[in-house]
Amino acid sequence: MVVAGRALSNYGGIFDPDPYPASEGTPADTAGVLCNARDEFIRETRKQCKRGVDLIKIADSTWGDVQTVADDEISAVVDEAHRHNVKVTIHSRGSTSTRAAAEAGVDLIYHGDLATEDDLDIIAKAGMPIAPVLTSPWIGVEHGAAARGFGDRVRDRLRRQLDTSFQMIRNARARGIAVLSGSDTGNASAFAHGRWHGKEAELLVREVGMSPMQAILANTSGNAAMVNLAGEVGVIAPGKLADIVIWDSDPIADITVLQRSAEISTIIKDGRIVDCQRVTGFRELSEEPGRSGIFSRA
Repeated sequence: MVVAGRALSNYGGIFDPDPYPASEGTPADTAGVLCNARDEFIRETRKQCKRGVDLIKIADSTWGDVQTVADDEISAVVDEAHRHNVKVTIHSRGSTSTRAAAEAGVDLIYHGDLATEDDLDIIAKAGMPIAPVLTSPWIGVEHGAAARGFGDRVRDRLRRQLDTSFQMIRNARARGIAVLSGSDTGNASAFAHGRWHGKEAELLVREVGMSPMQAILANTSGNAAMVNLAGEVGVIAPGKLADIVIWDSDPIADITVLQRSAEISTIIKDGRIVDCQRVTGFRELSEEPGRSGIFSRA
């Protein structure tokens, strides 16, 4: 996957507090490439398609306060990528960038926090899903601020962002917009990989109003379609990729079961049963990774 956008630095610039780059050129980070003009977006998209990427992600501004990737630049990436049969997603929290992405025909919108009801009407007509990514700000609100040295201002901003996201995705579902699951797991500015995989499903049920089965499908077959594995992953049927986790308890009755690794009964990977005696649950880190500077300057 390649990330292309104007506000790119480490990890696609998503956590750069300045929506505009302080320097020009390509950062020394394979996760992101800095593009500052339409021709650069086209050139980089073409290069990555030639390299055989499966997905291109555009990164707009961190919080959605401003739109840092122009409408014609978003359209240029989508047109070029689709010409090569490569899908395009976008990190977009703001209203204008989300609307522009929908009108350009991206395949998936991540976040969409500030999308208005008019924006959502355009998304619904265009037919792409939204992955709201609720877990990361939830952690910042419930576990991150005081414990990790984040100020009250950051916590309060994340709280507002989260509440806005909840209402936006309720409005999206009312219009029939498909909801996929995106947790930001592995994002070192928030939490370690794997620790909160199951939280997104709980938030979709508790705060958004999805049924447990709808939330499970958003995490499995729904996301599989986005990465060109529809019908192969997220289904249990003969001839499919058999990656299956079996819990002792029923997640339809209690969606939080998906967060309790101690209740996992059986793990099947590629059709083979994993020796669970050698799996001790989530691995604890000896030291938490460093936190992004955005949280101290937001």
